[in-house]
Amino acid sequence: MDPLTIVQPAKELVLEHPRLTILGLALIVFSTSALWNAVPRGPWKKLPPGPRGLPVLGNVRELIGDKWLTFTSLREKYGDLMYLNAAGQHVVVLNSLQAVAGLLDRKAAVSSHRPRSIVVGIMTGNLMLPFLNPGEIWHRMRRASQDGLRAGVVPLFQPALHREALTLAVHMVSDARADRSTEWYGHIQRAVAASTIKMIYGKTAVHSDTDPDVRTLNIYLERLTRSATPGAYLVEILPFLQWFPAWMSPWKRMANQAFATDSTTFKRLFNETKGAEVEIDRPSVVKTLTERSKALGLRQEEEFWLAGAVFTGAQTMTGVLSWWLMAMILYPDVQKRMHDELNRVVGRDRLPTFDDCDNMPYMQAMVRETIRWRPIDPLGLPHNTSEDIWHNGFFIPKGTMLVPNVWAINRDPGVFGEDAHLFNPARHLDKNGKLGPAPADTKEEGHVSFGFGRRVCPGRFFANKMLMINMVLLAWATNIDGERGSDGKLVPFDVDGCIDEGIVVRPVEFACNLTPRFPKALSMLQDHLSELSSQDY
Repeated sequence: MDPLTIVQPAKELVLEHPRLTILGLALIVFSTSALWNAVPRGPWKKLPPGPRGLPVLGNVRELIGDKWLTFTSLREKYGDLMYLNAAGQHVVVLNSLQAVAGLLDRKAAVSSHRPRSIVVGIMTGNLMLPFLNPGEIWHRMRRASQDGLRAGVVPLFQPALHREALTLAVHMVSDARADRSTEWYGHIQRAVAASTIKMIYGKTAVHSDTDPDVRTLNIYLERLTRSATPGAYLVEILPFLQWFPAWMSPWKRMANQAFATDSTTFKRLFNETKGAEVEIDRPSVVKTLTERSKALGLRQEEEFWLAGAVFTGAQTMTGVLSWWLMAMILYPDVQKRMHDELNRVVGRDRLPTFDDCDNMPYMQAMVRETIRWRPIDPLGLPHNTSEDIWHNGFFIPKGTMLVPNVWAINRDPGVFGEDAHLFNPARHLDKNGKLGPAPADTKEEGHVSFGFGRRVCPGRFFANKMLMINMVLLAWATNIDGERGSDGKLVPFDVDGCIDEGIVVRPVEFACNLTPRFPKALSMLQDHLSELSSQDY
C-alpha cells in the first residue's frame, strides 16, 4: 500500500464500542471504589485535593476541551497539586514550577515513566524514545540522542539552518508581494521539515512541502501525535481489547501497518545517508550514530528509529514560529524594538548571520518569550510514577499520571511578573539590556516547554538555534502585519483559539502580510540564496 494513503488514527474514539465502554468503565470505577473503601485510614486519604467527580466517569467534565485552561482556572481553589480521577486512573496535575521541579526533576528516578500507550507501542515497535519507559533500550537511545544533539555539535548544522531560513524569507516576501497572505503556514512547515531532515539525514535542499520525504514524514508525525492523545482509542481504557485478533480490531491493523511503513521509511533514509558518506562529508545525526554506534551499543533497528524520533520536533517548531508571527502582529512596539536592534547590529547593507546572534540579546529574548507566551505543548507529555511518592504531605500512588500544566507554569505571575499573560521579551533582559539569568528550575531556558528531569528534550539546543536564525532573517527583511480593512484598522482574528493536533497546538489560521522593510531586501535575499545554491548546502 502507498505509505501516503495509510489509514489515519483519529476516528476510532471511545464511542466506537459504546456498550463495552460503559461496562468497562463501570467495572473499573467499581473496583477502584472498593479498594478506596477498604483502606479508609490508609495513605489514600492523603491524596491531593481536587474537584469531585461523577459516580462512573470521574472527572470527565474537567478532561474535555482545552484542559490546560480548565486546570489553570482550578488552580486557585485546589493549589499546585490537583487530583483527578479519570475513570479509575489516578491523575495529578502539577500547576506550579515548584511542583514540577520537586516531582519531575528532583524525584526523576521514580517519576520518569510514561503512561501506558498500547497503540503507540505497536505503531512504533516500542522503539520511539519519547514514549519509552526506562530500561535498557531507553538508556541506550537516550544516551545516543544526547550525544548526537549536544550543544557542541549544533554549529556543524548552522550553514544548513541558515540556508533554509533564507529560503523561507524569500518565499514569505514573494508571497506577500503576490497577495497570498494566508499561505505562510505551508512555507514554515516546509522550512522546518527541510531543516530537520537535513540535520538528521544530511539530505540536500528540499524545495517544496510536497517533497515525497517531507510529505511521508509529516504524515507519520500527524498519525503519531494524534494516536498519542489520551483516550484516542478504546483499547487504552479497556486494555483487554489488545488481545483481540487483528481482524476484529481496526486500530491494531492500522498500528501494525504504520509500524511496517514507518520502519521501511526510516531504514531507507538512514541507509541512503550512510551510503552517501563515501562521496560527501556532510554532518548529520545519522553520521554521528554510525560513527558511535558500537560505543553506544545501539542495535541497527534502534538507530533507524532514533533518527526518525528526532523528526518529531519539527511539528513543535512550526507551531512556535506561527505563534511568533501572531505576536508580531499584536505587539507592534515589540516589533519596532526588534527592528531597532537589527538596524544597530546588522544594518541594511548585508544579511544577518549566526555570528550576529550573540550580539542581539533582544532577539535571543524573543525566542524565549515566544515559547513561554504560547507554549505549543500546553500540558507537555505526561509522566507516570513507578513507585508510591510522598510530596509536601500528599500521597501520590504508584501508577499515577503526572500532568505538567506547562501553560499555567509559563504564565505564572509569581515567576514571570504580573504581565505574564502578555508578550514581552524584555522580561528576559537585565537592567543593562543583556540577556539575564532565567528563573530557577527552568534550566536556563526561561520557560518549561522543553520538559523535565530525565525527559528533557535533547534537541533543545538545535531548536533554539533554528528558531533564532529564522526569526532574525524574517525580521531583518520584513515588516510583519495582519490583514487591514479599508479604514486601515487591523481586521479582528481569533487570537485565543488554537488547533489541537494531539500533543501540540498551533494558532487558528490568520492572514499575515510580510512586506519588504526596504527596497533591496528581497533582491538581497534572492542573490544570497542563488550563491548558496551552487554550494553543497
